[in-house]
Amino acid sequence: MLGPVTVAVRGSRHRIPRAQTRGLLALMLINLGRRISREAVIEAMWGGTPPSTARSQVHNAVTVIRAHLAEVGAPEVLDSGPSGYELLVEPDQVDAARFDDGVRLARDAAARGNHQEAVRLVRAALDRWTGEPLSDATGAFVEAARARLAERRLTAVEDLADLELELGRAEVVAAEIAPLVDAHPMRERLRVRQMTALYRTGRQVEALQSYRTYRNLLAEYEGLDPGREIAELERMILRADPVPAALSSTAEPAPAVPALLPPDIPDFTGRDGPVGELRHLLTEGRPSSALAVAGVAGMGGVGKPNPEN
Repeated sequence: MLGPVTVAVRGSRHRIPRAQTRGLLALMLINLGRRISREAVIEAMWGGTPPSTARSQVHNAVTVIRAHLAEVGAPEVLDSGPSGYELLVEPDQVDAARFDDGVRLARDAAARGNHQEAVRLVRAALDRWTGEPLSDATGAFVEAARARLAERRLTAVEDLADLELELGRAEVVAAEIAPLVDAHPMRERLRVRQMTALYRTGRQVEALQSYRTYRNLLAEYEGLDPGREIAELERMILRADPVPAALSSTAEPAPAVPALLPPDIPDFTGRDGPVGELRHLLTEGRPSSALAVAGVAGMGGVGKPNPEN
C-alpha cells in the first residue's frame, strides 16, 4: 500500500485490474484481522451515495481479486461469506504493517541510546515506500486513508532527522529534508528540523529565512502565529545560542520569579554595642559647645547602626 496497490508473489509485483478493485483490496488490507460486512464495504467505497448496483460491483470486485491472486500463484487468502470479507494474511506480509513495526523498533533502539541502530531501522522502514500511498486506488475512504499513511511517513522522517542531528549529521538532514519542506510548507515540525540543520551547518541566514517564510504562510492562509517551539528556535538562532537536536525534548523553562528585595525592618538587631557607643560619643562624650559628628563606614546593606533609633 505504500505506493501503488500491488500483490507481491515470490519477489514479483502484480497489479490487479481496475482502480476500484484495488481500492477494495486496500480496504481489506487496512482492516487486516477484522471481517468487514458488505454494508461497511459499500459505505467505505461510496460514502453515503452508493449506486443501485453497489452489491453486485463489490461481488464482482471480490471475484476479480480472487481470480487474480490464483493467476499469479498466490495462496487462497480471501475469505468471503454472508458476514462479509476478510484477508487471511499475516501483518508481516503487508508493507504498511512492516513499516510501522520498523519505526517502533527504531524508537526502542533510540530509547536505549543506540542511535546508529535506530537510524538503520528507520531508513529500512522508509525504504518500503515506493510512492504516494494507495496511489492507484479509488474509493470514498481512500483520501483519508492516504492522508493517515502519509502522516506516519512524515513523522518517521522527523524522527530520523532528530536521530541524525543527535549523531552530528546536520548536512545530511539539511539536504534530505529540503524537498519535503517544499512539499509540505505548512508542517511546523519539518520546518523546525530544517532550521536546526541549517543553523548547525553555519547557514544562519537560511534558517531564519525558512522561519519567516513559514510565519508569512501561516499568517496568510491560516491567520495564525507560529507555535512556541519554532518561535523559541528562532530566538535561539538570533542569539546564536546552541540548539539541541530535538527542541521539543528539552525541559520546560522554570517560571520567572520577580527579583524583589525583602521588606524593611523597624530596627537593627545585634548592634546594641555599637549603637550605645555612638550615643555616648554624640551626647555625653563631647564638650557642650562642640558640634558632634560621627561617621559610620561600610557598604550598603551590611547593617550599619542608626544612632537615631
